[in-house]
Amino acid sequence: MDTTNKFQSHCVNFLIVLSDLMLHCFFTWLFACTVNFALVS
Repeated sequence: MDTTNKFQSHCVNFLIVLSDLMLHCFFTWLFACTVNFALVS
């Protein structure tokens, strides 16, 4: 029981980190595209 709970919390932590990383990458890409678009026009 305890092992399963520990494994679940580990998976949840991993998913949170992963989604945080993806969000960070998305906003960085969005910022880069906005700057690029502003420079071109």
